[in-house]
Parts: sequence; C-alpha cells; structure tokens
Amino acid sequence: MLPIKKILFPTDFSECANHAFKYSVTLAEKYNAELTMFHAIVMFQDDPNNPDYRFPDMTDCYKTLEKASYKEFDRLCRDWKKLKTKNVVVRGFSPAEEILQYAEDKNIDLIVMGTHGRSAITRFFLGSTAEKVVRFSPCPVITLREEPKEYIKTRTYGRILFPTDYSEHAQKALKWAVELAKDYHTELDVLHVLEQNIPPQYYSAGISSLFDLDRELKKRAMKALAKFLEGVDRKQINVKRFIREGKSDVEIVKFAEKRSIDLIIMPSHGMSGLERILMGSTTERVIRRALCPVLTIKG
Repeated sequence: MLPIKKILFPTDFSECANHAFKYSVTLAEKYNAELTMFHAIVMFQDDPNNPDYRFPDMTDCYKTLEKASYKEFDRLCRDWKKLKTKNVVVRGFSPAEEILQYAEDKNIDLIVMGTHGRSAITRFFLGSTAEKVVRFSPCPVITLREEPKEYIKTRTYGRILFPTDYSEHAQKALKWAVELAKDYHTELDVLHVLEQNIPPQYYSAGISSLFDLDRELKKRAMKALAKFLEGVDRKQINVKRFIREGKSDVEIVKFAEKRSIDLIIMPSHGMSGLERILMGSTTERVIRRALCPVLTIKG
C-alpha cells in the first residue's frame, strides 16, 4: 500500500475546493492518514503604485478572517468526527508559495486541491495557484475541477489511466500508478499517443492516419509500450495497453471520457519560463480540461 500518511488540503472555501475536500477525506480514510486543512490569507500591506504609502494596520482584519477560516473548517468536518485533522491558517503574499512551503516543511505525502477558486475564469490563466503547486510541489498532487461523485460514493476507482511518453519522468510516475491500481484492485489503462504529423501531400492520396502511412507502426508502438511495462507484475493488476495518434493532451482527455476513467496519473516536469508561457505542458493542459481528477508526480 502507498505510504500516504500526511495529506494536505489547501482551500479558499470555494465550491471547487469543497469538492476537493470530500475527495481528500475519502483518501485520508483509505490510507488512515492525517488530513491538514490549510488556508492562506493573502492581503496586500502596501500600495504597489506608491511604496511610501502603507495601508492601515490589518491586524484586526487578519484576526477576523482567521476566526472565520477556523469556523469554516469546523463546518466542513462536522460529519467526519473520526477523521484525524489539523487546521492551519497562515498569512502570506501568495497562496501557492505558502502551500509549497508548508508541504516541504511538514513532509506532506500528498496534496489534494481544486483547479480553480472563487472565480472560475482563473483556471484559464497559466499563473493559477493549482498550476504553480503542480509544477513545483515536492510531493504528488491531485487536482480536480468537478466533484467525482462516483468515487466519493463507492470509495474506489473503476479504472485508472496512465499516459506515457516512455521518459524517465514517466517511469518514476508509473510506480504510483501501479501501487494505486493494487491498493484499489482496479484496472490500469496505459496509453501512448503518437504525435508525428503527416505531410500535407499525403492527404490528397486519401491518407489521413499515421497507421495508413506505416502499416507496421502500431505493432512497433505496442512493442515499445510492452517494453516500458516490463517491470510490472501483470499477475497482480490488470493492465491494458493502448496506442492513439494526435495531440497528446486532446487524445488523453478524449480517451479518459470514452473509457470512463476515474483518475489520470501523469508526471510533472517542473517546467517554467518561456517554453511554458508559449505552449504549456501536456500535463497542465490535461489538468485544465480533464473531467476526472488528475494525479501528478514530480519527475
């Protein structure tokens, strides 16, 4: 069983965060883990346009917000009296930085959070709190945008999806996918997406698929996928292999919906800078679009 003993649930008390709370509770029960309820109060102390001007003392305001936060924690846990919980409220300038710092300081095993907060539009911006946490978290992170009602009701995964590009990052993340499949006695779908583009001149000949262009391609791809999975004990879990072609994030999300996947597991590469700003990572794009929860493992 996966060694999950400390789960961190960061919240802004939005509807999306409340979905993540229910999900974090079921995981805490499954692994008999301590659940830390975490809220960061973020307020500017200075006027960024006028450094010489300071806002009035915010002490009373902070105390009011902290009191309200703890009251909300109590409300959330009202129906979970046997759950091992810890309530933490901090002050800071960035929710993501506070979450990441706490996770590192307290050796958190897993973070569970919603992908967007009080304003749904924030999920469309690259700098969202969830994406920053996913990118730099020292531990695995589960993000979700909708309530996974079936999992919360049944406490089990019907099917887990692990997309792979055969990289070293993917090999590390595969261990989590395998162990989760064992813990929940569920099926593991392993998917590889071929992203090569077909030259335009082939379309006039009626060729629109890589598999039409190269009849042996799918066979070679399945063989490569089998090699990637050589270390997995197929007697302990039911593993199914799939090859698709197209844009990775689009095909992953489409596959997950078609196969009624309950959880997608992917590596995160900690990418930052110009490359991420221009195109983002496949993992981040899947997080934005997937209807089911996504578990990211730092590569």
